[in-house]
Amino acid sequence: MGFHMLAMCDQSARRDGETFVEGLPRSTLRDTSRKLLFVPAGHNYYEWQEPRTLTRVTYFYFDAPTLPAQFEIDAPRLYFEDPTIWDTALKLKRLVESRTAEDQLYVEALGAVLVHELVRLNRGNRRIEQVTKGGLAAWQQRITTAYIEEHLAEPISLTILAGLVRLSPYYFCRASSNL
Repeated sequence: MGFHMLAMCDQSARRDGETFVEGLPRSTLRDTSRKLLFVPAGHNYYEWQEPRTLTRVTYFYFDAPTLPAQFEIDAPRLYFEDPTIWDTALKLKRLVESRTAEDQLYVEALGAVLVHELVRLNRGNRRIEQVTKGGLAAWQQRITTAYIEEHLAEPISLTILAGLVRLSPYYFCRASSNL
């Protein structure tokens, strides 16, 4: 069965490259900083890149056969954001980097919480995202940013950006100026 892999891209920007996770379309996203990537056990994954900056990625591996049956995680995720998973992974990363013998129980507990959060995400239980008053919602910011990053070398019209997030060009300008 193998291992599940969670990659936490703390800092990662590339001039060129591609990421592939079986079951998902390929990604050529240039800036993957503060993004997560999840590859379930048994799924193929490969990536190549020409880095633009120093890359800092932390990989977490979970032994799939040792997880209880109710912890089935089978949905791959490519460059997603989830503040709860990010915060838990960051705590675990920091603890592992500076851990002492008395931290072992806390490391195990955080690992279990991280698995629970991945199961929650796999089941589709999403957090309610806060809307910035007078600005773009978090999902709108992500979609706009991702589009701009993917089409950086091309002219990008205001009408296209507004249409991506279901707003008129006028309201898009007003909302995005509040960021």
